[in-house]
Amino acid sequence: QARAGFEADKQSLIIYERDRGQMHNATASWDRSVGSLAWASDLKRIFFSAEDHGESPIWEMAPDEKEPHEVVRLHADDLAFSKDGRVLFFTRVSTAAPTEIARLEIADYENATGHGQDQVAAAAVTHINEALLAKIDMQPLESFTFKGSNNDDVQGFIIKPSGFDPNKKYPLKFLIHGGPQGAWGNEWTYRWNAELFAVGNPERFRGQGGYVVVMINFHGSTGYGQKFTDSISGDWGRKPYTDLMKGLDYVEKTFPFIDKNREAALGASYGGYMANWLLFQMHRVARWHV
Repeated sequence: QARAGFEADKQSLIIYERDRGQMHNATASWDRSVGSLAWASDLKRIFFSAEDHGESPIWEMAPDEKEPHEVVRLHADDLAFSKDGRVLFFTRVSTAAPTEIARLEIADYENATGHGQDQVAAAAVTHINEALLAKIDMQPLESFTFKGSNNDDVQGFIIKPSGFDPNKKYPLKFLIHGGPQGAWGNEWTYRWNAELFAVGNPERFRGQGGYVVVMINFHGSTGYGQKFTDSISGDWGRKPYTDLMKGLDYVEKTFPFIDKNREAALGASYGGYMANWLLFQMHRVARWHV
């Protein structure tokens, strides 16, 4: 991080050449934050994960390149090479499954057209939760984009309830992430599990049909470039609020199965702060509960 004390600064890849006593920022011109990384066995390339638009794809680059190449688009972390350097192992999650170990054959990536992008598939190594998850009806995470504050593109996600019927009306759970420099995405969480929120409590709400869950990555969120993240510094209540309200308007107009009279905002930490902020905006008070 370049700015000391700023918890949401860009995470750069710094390479230190010990024989020369020199270091340089390999991702200075690339507008994403580097996560987990691993050197290829030939020491000529670095593979790493980096958050981008709700995923955490694997990327690779040579130390002297200006920008990395996308290897495979999924939500990856904890990269490690096999002893012979032919296989890249990593952990993988999604909204529908907790952490499992996956693998990527480096030869497949090297031989793919387009430098591997959109051509390489990861293979599962572990199947710890597969049998149990196969018994559960979970709807996929769907992405949408709308014009938010400053007319910028803002990404959101929607999950429909199990047994979804497009002809029915469903109450809405509007989840607000913390940080505020954080993000929703295609990842598993035990605390804020969107798939679980879509189901609700079947004993208490038997027969009510579940919920539609909507999540907005408002200005300040990560994975959309540092300018987008920095845009709310010193201004937590304006751009995020505008994005959330425009996002709510968008889903209400786009998805007719949302019951506009049964909507709730939920959040913790900054999400709780913003949920209370929403509650006290007069034109929404009659419809919102926290």
